[in-house]
Amino acid sequence: MVDFLYSKGEFITEMEGFKFYTFPSLQSLYSINIEELNVNKFGYRSKYIIDCAKYLLENDFYKIETVFESKIFLNVENIFESKDFEITEEVNISKNFKSEIRNNLIKIPGIGKKVADCICLMGFKFLDICPIDIHIYKWSVKTFEFKFKNLNDKNYSLIQEEFKKYFGKYSGIAQLFIFKSSLDKKVLKI
Repeated sequence: MVDFLYSKGEFITEMEGFKFYTFPSLQSLYSINIEELNVNKFGYRSKYIIDCAKYLLENDFYKIETVFESKIFLNVENIFESKDFEITEEVNISKNFKSEIRNNLIKIPGIGKKVADCICLMGFKFLDICPIDIHIYKWSVKTFEFKFKNLNDKNYSLIQEEFKKYFGKYSGIAQLFIFKSSLDKKVLKI
C-alpha cells in the first residue's frame, strides 16, 4: 500500500533496482481513482484517502493559519528538534491546546479519535496521548479489570485516564510497547 502511494509522488532516483519517490501531494492523492486504491488493497480506507485530500484542498490547508501552525506548536517543534533535548525535559502544553488540535484533526474525513490520537502522539510528540485500539482495549480490560463489553467513547476515555494514572506523562509511549507486545502475542504486566 505504501509503495503504491509513493509511486504517485515525484520520482527522485533509482538505487539497486529500487525506485524512490516523494510522498504524493494532496492534489495527487485527490486525483487517484478509487478503483486503483481498492486494487492495491486499501479497502475501506480508499474513500477516506480521497475525501481527506479533498477536504484539505478545499479548506486551503497549506494557506490558512490553523492551530497546527501556531507559535506554540512551532516552539514545541524547535524544542524537540534541539540537539540538547532529552526526554526528561518538561514541555508545558495546555490540555486545551491538545484538545483543540485533536478536535481539528477529527474534522478531517476518515480521522476518528484513535487516528487523531496517533497523530498527536507520533506527529506532534504529545507523549501523554494514548491511542486506544482493539489491542489496547483487550489488554486494558484484562489488566485494569474493567467490565466493559465494548469500546465506546466513554470507555475509550476511561482507558486513557487509567493509562495516565499508571504511566503519567509517558502513557503514549507505554501504549506503543503494549501494542507491539500484543502483536507479538507477548503479555506485558504492570
